[in-house]
Amino acid sequence: MKSKIDAAGTGSHSFLIDNFFAIYSNQNGLKYAARSVKNTIKDLKKFRIQSDYHDVEITYDLSNDALSKSKEVLRKLKTF
Repeated sequence: MKSKIDAAGTGSHSFLIDNFFAIYSNQNGLKYAARSVKNTIKDLKKFRIQSDYHDVEITYDLSNDALSKSKEVLRKLKTF
């Protein structure tokens, strides 16, 4: 798998997310659900980058939103 990740030129998380989306978006009835999960994961990634690398205050509301999104992703992944 490492060679595939290296060949793709992306990080391991992006590689897994993109491959997950590719697999499930081709199955009947899962295209929009897979896209929704992918978009929510991208939102969480943006939040993590913002909180790790930028000088911003992480408020209760922001952290609660991230927690809600992560629970949403887990709930949706259980349906696949």
